[in-house]
Amino acid sequence: WQTECTVTEWVPCKAFEWTVGDVDEPTAVWRFDIESVGPHATLIMSAHLGPGRSFLKAMFRMYPDQGERLVEQRMEHWRYNMTATVEGVRSMIEPG
Repeated sequence: WQTECTVTEWVPCKAFEWTVGDVDEPTAVWRFDIESVGPHATLIMSAHLGPGRSFLKAMFRMYPDQGERLVEQRMEHWRYNMTATVEGVRSMIEPG
């Protein structure tokens, strides 16, 4: 699928955030923060779902009795993809 995203914050070498869908009522907000200590840096990726339209909300309407399972599946999907994204960034910036 395709989504429209808007960069909602950018601080060079510190933060990058983008909003999926309507900025005033986002589907999700994704963010990278970089915390630097001396020559080392930590990349932190975070996300916030809602309050706008989302696949998860549609699934809740279709399967109202499956809320806990739907959230668990969605969180596992996010964990997997966020880990893959951060590992991809790491592979581009760390030597060998």
